[in-house]
Amino acid sequence: MAFNLDPVRAAFEALGGLEIPMVHIAGSKGKGTTATLLAKIIQLHGDTVGLFTSPFIDDEMEMVTVNGVMISREDFERLQDRVRAVGPDLSIFEVQTLAAYEYFKEQNCDVLVVECGVGGLTDATNVATEKAMALLTHVELEHQEVLGHRLSEIAQQKLGICIPGVPLITVPTQAPEVFEEIRKSGHE
Repeated sequence: MAFNLDPVRAAFEALGGLEIPMVHIAGSKGKGTTATLLAKIIQLHGDTVGLFTSPFIDDEMEMVTVNGVMISREDFERLQDRVRAVGPDLSIFEVQTLAAYEYFKEQNCDVLVVECGVGGLTDATNVATEKAMALLTHVELEHQEVLGHRLSEIAQQKLGICIPGVPLITVPTQAPEVFEEIRKSGHE
């Protein structure tokens, strides 16, 4: 299954892009917890932090918070309508992601903490490139129909969030295949 970010990128650019530094998180386990804890730490240091996580547990508004406060249903619907106006063929996750980015701009966030949905390289969250840091939680075999059948293939997809010159932090318990892909990516 191949994902094409071109329509998402086009809608993102039509909406004016996003110039807020972000910490982008990929991995197989612990992404949401890592994102939530990091956002809280940043908030405690006095910055206005936007947090995007998925999936939600009870209510889709949980996906988008600023300093721990969920977006209102009215704002989320309004911003999703704005995104659909420039990207009518986007998936619901792509629409939600771009609506979150629009909200973070409106709220004048200082920094963003963004959790990938699935993978990284072709994940809708990856259209934003103002990255301050990339975090890679534990990588394991998952979503093989989308990401690949070998751990190295899945790691390559997850590492797609990395940008040269931007620090990558990972857990010390990664499998050797994952560390090899990190080394190949130039992020040692």
